[in-house]
Amino acid sequence: MKKWIDPFDYANHILRMLKSGVLLNTQADRFNSMVLSRAEMGLIWGMPTFTAHVRQSRFSREQLDRTGVFTVSIPLSGELSPEVLRVCGELSGWDTDKMGQLGLLPAEPVENGVPGLSAYPLTLECRVLFRQALDLTAIPEEYRLRHYSRGNDSGDFHVAYTGQIVSAYILE
Repeated sequence: MKKWIDPFDYANHILRMLKSGVLLNTQADRFNSMVLSRAEMGLIWGMPTFTAHVRQSRFSREQLDRTGVFTVSIPLSGELSPEVLRVCGELSGWDTDKMGQLGLLPAEPVENGVPGLSAYPLTLECRVLFRQALDLTAIPEEYRLRHYSRGNDSGDFHVAYTGQIVSAYILE
């Protein structure tokens, strides 16, 4: 069962949860979740949006490019478990069945075909409106050195995927 919500009623909660991580879910060949901590919520062209920043090297990036849809799963209380943070934050979807390893159950999507996760019930289903690769030359040096100097200058920077929130609900 789903309780329909206005995502902006939960914006403060969602943005607070980003500090410790939420899950970005994608599905092309198979379902995958990754920890997401770089994102924004807002309005573009009068539509509610969620922008997820995903590194070029991530399996999720390939799936986003192929399907143009994603779902965000957010805890209502507490945070992502340490094991979920480890598996979805450190292991690659290229060669790992993260949901099988974690035993997390998908929840049937409404609009975009990408499941949420029943363990993290606040759910945003999104359809990508546009994507924008990060321009490293436009980032102040202090932040570029802090976030992109560990050998990532070879092109493993973030791409911003701005998605229209097409459905928002709490799994009950």
